[in-house]
Amino acid sequence: MSSSPSARWRNIDLWTALALIGVAAYAALQALSFDAGSRPFPLVVASVLGLAAVMQLVLSLREDPKAPLGSADLLPAGACVALMAGWATALSMGLGFGLSTFVAQLGFLALAGMRQPVKIAGVALLITAVSYTIFVLLLEVRLPRSMLQAIAPGL
Repeated sequence: MSSSPSARWRNIDLWTALALIGVAAYAALQALSFDAGSRPFPLVVASVLGLAAVMQLVLSLREDPKAPLGSADLLPAGACVALMAGWATALSMGLGFGLSTFVAQLGFLALAGMRQPVKIAGVALLITAVSYTIFVLLLEVRLPRSMLQAIAPGL
């Protein structure tokens, strides 16, 4: 632990861990507002994310920083956090898993550098459909009620 305190605060691993802890806490709080049948799975996911983030935080404090955080890293990182928070908020407002996940995936794919709109929409739709199939049809996870409930459960 030979690095200076100012270098420690420029460590991208440290800030990533702190951001993920915030996302996990927010997700857990949102999950607590779900009905009893829908609550366990998102709480478990939020808890696992929080635990992994705390482990990353501990590691980043014990090791010398690998990559200094530059100002160019802040915008994409902030956009990812905002997308996750927006996704969780949209779910809790009743916009449904399908619409919320599709819009979040559009944002993540654009942030990842994908620039072809038709391809972005197709991949986002595929990710949403596969996720819905896994969670609702295979794992029988009850998703929060949505305004599209008449079309399919949790959609």
